[in-house]
Amino acid sequence: MERISTFLFHQRATQEMLANQARLSRTQNELATGRRILSPSDDPSGATKSLDLKRYLASNEQFGRNIGTARARLEQQESALASATDLLQRARELAVQGNTATTGPAARAGLAEEVDQLVSQLLALANTRDSNGEYLFGGLARSAVAFTD
Repeated sequence: MERISTFLFHQRATQEMLANQARLSRTQNELATGRRILSPSDDPSGATKSLDLKRYLASNEQFGRNIGTARARLEQQESALASATDLLQRARELAVQGNTATTGPAARAGLAEEVDQLVSQLLALANTRDSNGEYLFGGLARSAVAFTD
């Protein structure tokens, strides 16, 4: 027959109370932080999954920013191309107007001057820069002037 002393009984009770306090403290800490895994040793596989998810979320956020940047750049390019189309349409109208027999040399000189202005405007559109100062139509060399006279 084994005898349990009062000291042993108190020692086990104290150990159990300390263990309960540690579990309570951990639970309160989890509730306060809103996280189940407080350190990687709590759940190594869960910690790994958590880190993977954080990395994927960061990648997705970067993809979202890239999409926004590309969308803004494409909208600027579309606007510049629409303006270029208008300029080319006007140049075509001037060419047709200047090609008639009733247009005299002075009128043709005026039309030629307007066409020169249209060419200058078209060149300015071709060298349009985005908000970062990069040329929209520069290809891979975005910091170099895309087109020159």
